[in-house]
Amino acid sequence: MSDQPLRLVTVDEARAWMKVFHDADDEQIDYAIIAASVAVTDYLDLTFSWDSNDELVFLHGTTVVVLGYVEKIATLLLVRRLYEGDMGALSYGRLPDDVTALLYVRRLNLGLN
Repeated sequence: MSDQPLRLVTVDEARAWMKVFHDADDEQIDYAIIAASVAVTDYLDLTFSWDSNDELVFLHGTTVVVLGYVEKIATLLLVRRLYEGDMGALSYGRLPDDVTALLYVRRLNLGLN
């Protein structure tokens, strides 16, 4: 079982999204990915673990949830804000409006209000 932190996107995906063409900030980007990934899964009330094949599995209660492009894009939007130093992006337990807008329907589908 892996003990790696949660990452919904890779550093390469984040760099491509943000048009960062160097690796000098990879550690900062990785930390932003971890923080954004936790924020997105917390907003969706998901837990995660690794299965016997070391694959990441997401659960809402006892239901397995498959994450898709919406969650990845929401994570990338949040990574960009954190990378650019917008520390208000996670202020007071709220996500930015554009991230919330992407995840809102997913939350409803999971039975959250």
